[in-house]
Amino acid sequence: MSDTRKTVILGKEWLFGAGLKVGLVQGFTLAISLFALASIVFTGELEPFVLNGTTMFYVGTAILCVFLAILGKFPAPVATTPIPVALVMIAITQSLELDGRDLYLTSVISIVGCTFLSGLLFLGIGYVRAASFFRFIPFTISAGVLAGSGILVLLMALNLAGLDWRPSSWEKLIEPMAFWNATLSVLLGVVFIVVAKVWRLFWVLPALFVAFCVLFHIGLKLLGISIDEARAGGLFFSIDWSGALWPTYGFEDLSSVDWGAVFGQVSNAMVLFVILLILTVVNFSQVELGAKTGFDWDREFKLHGTANLLSGLGGGVPGATVASASLQNIALRANTPATSVVMAIVLLAVVLLGSDVLKLVPLPATSAFLISIAVPLITEWLINSRKRLQPTEFGMLLLICVTILVVGFLEAIVLGLILSLVFLIVRFSSVPLIKSSSTLRDRSSHKIRSIPDQTILKVYGSRAQVYQLQGYVFFGSAHTLTKRLIESLNSDVNPSCVMIDFEEVSGFDLSALDSFRSFIQRASAQNVQIVLCSTTDRLAQEIREDFPSALMKNVTWAESEEDALIKVEDVLLTNYENDVSSDPDLKNLVRLSTNSELTQYLDRQIHFENLVVDLNNWSETVDYEDKGAISTRGDSPRGLQLLIAGKASVLADDGSTIFECGAGSVIESASAIEEAESMVSINAEGACQTLLITPAALARLDAENNELALRLYKYVMSEKAAVS
Repeated sequence: MSDTRKTVILGKEWLFGAGLKVGLVQGFTLAISLFALASIVFTGELEPFVLNGTTMFYVGTAILCVFLAILGKFPAPVATTPIPVALVMIAITQSLELDGRDLYLTSVISIVGCTFLSGLLFLGIGYVRAASFFRFIPFTISAGVLAGSGILVLLMALNLAGLDWRPSSWEKLIEPMAFWNATLSVLLGVVFIVVAKVWRLFWVLPALFVAFCVLFHIGLKLLGISIDEARAGGLFFSIDWSGALWPTYGFEDLSSVDWGAVFGQVSNAMVLFVILLILTVVNFSQVELGAKTGFDWDREFKLHGTANLLSGLGGGVPGATVASASLQNIALRANTPATSVVMAIVLLAVVLLGSDVLKLVPLPATSAFLISIAVPLITEWLINSRKRLQPTEFGMLLLICVTILVVGFLEAIVLGLILSLVFLIVRFSSVPLIKSSSTLRDRSSHKIRSIPDQTILKVYGSRAQVYQLQGYVFFGSAHTLTKRLIESLNSDVNPSCVMIDFEEVSGFDLSALDSFRSFIQRASAQNVQIVLCSTTDRLAQEIREDFPSALMKNVTWAESEEDALIKVEDVLLTNYENDVSSDPDLKNLVRLSTNSELTQYLDRQIHFENLVVDLNNWSETVDYEDKGAISTRGDSPRGLQLLIAGKASVLADDGSTIFECGAGSVIESASAIEEAESMVSINAEGACQTLLITPAALARLDAENNELALRLYKYVMSEKAAVS
């Protein structure tokens, strides 16, 4: 279907050859589908007006397709009334207690009113830039609406074929015409479904539809049955085919409209729009995925709103882009506005030519086509969803389908939203908010501490509890979290500090603040310090504004986990000093427990100092002032450096301190192995001095004193504070 003849109009490529080939077939297929759809909307007392009702579908679809093809993001959209929306139209027409032409005119104006309302609401959502919000519509609701619609269409198609679930209606099948209507409808419907699965060529179904119509008329001719006799037997629509398709009504007919009944359809109109909105979101998502392109949803909503207003002015129906048909144009290499324009021309040509074509379509062909539409909806959105959904989700989908069949669409959607909310709360509640819990014995900051301070932190570490939270905190899960935190305050270890890390919390519902306040109140009463880490600005502001200042005296804020751990350690060291002032014997116990660590520390320092002395001939000393750059991320390091005096800080990208290095630390240890760029930035904290061993000196050391080189490498690999 490729076409090299391209014309750029309004920034889009118009492939007239491909557009003409595909557009003609797609337009004819769409004409069949819309005629079948109109036949179930204008049913019962409205059956004589099926011809006029079909015009509404044709004109509205033509306007939608052309407008969106020219101005929309997708070059070749198929935009029309989705099946579930058409089913709401049936609810509108059946709710009117009128008859004859008054019923028809009131029904038409009610549908046109729905078109205008849909256009205005689409425009409103687009202008307030709220379109993306509707991306979060649960799958079970959209799938339930489509599956339920498929079941309803199937029942209506079978009813059109003369098949009813009530046994009292089965006696009619004894009549030859009724029997052949039902038999041909079901058989042809099955053939349509099978052919669509086996031969995926886009022209097969319309060709088969035309072939059946031709063979049907040949069969009538051979059997000597006239079209009038077949129509009387129920094999054709009982319609007055003498009238023109357009216009369907004039200004003089407006006096026959029951305007009270029209305005009484506001609730049904809102239901229609909600369903159209849900399906539009589903189709937008499918088009984005299938076309591998992103849309500005707000702009597309505004365009769809304008298109619906234009459709309403033309007496058309509400509609939106249908992904399944639109994406087919990509597969056929006819993703060009010319395709949609040709489709619209085909529909308008049927309108202008009159009823000569449509009146030749037998009823079994229409009902079979409806069956071929309904069954894939049921298969795709109900049967296949069983494999994709959890049992509870699939049960909800089934419940939505049943509610649609028994009660209605609005009740089903409301039920789906309520169930989705309940399941959402249950799921959030089941996800543990506490990702991990530990004490300061298990974790520590990278700040350089003296050996006595390190020992104190080991002794007191169990009294500092550290909690890492995750997920979304709302009123239900916050209660469970608060209960866990309060229980920890009453544990045997007698905690003196609790650190809560919010780094991986995706959100914090303000309704959860009451539960969190109760924990801080309990901690304050027990003089337990609270360190809140990595909170959002909004959460911190809400806590400061909502909690009394007296309650916040024991609360400390930290910007990072490292900063929080340092603050917790400072709290423990302060508590130790307070405890020693009341119990001096505690200091002697700490001294005794320090002996082994101090011995190890002194042994390490002796080994390091000996190594520094031995490296004198292969190194040089470098002095740095306070905040001087020892190493800069991304630069080539000068070589391997050993910190021999003072302190240095390893910095994050934002300039904050990740951890500190003290005497004996190795800087740029990767330089001892291979040439590499510096991975981090390191600044001096106060005046400090390093021993620099350049790559050239290191190579000379390997050659001249292999034993000393091995000692250096061993020290580099064993040094815990090495920075690579």
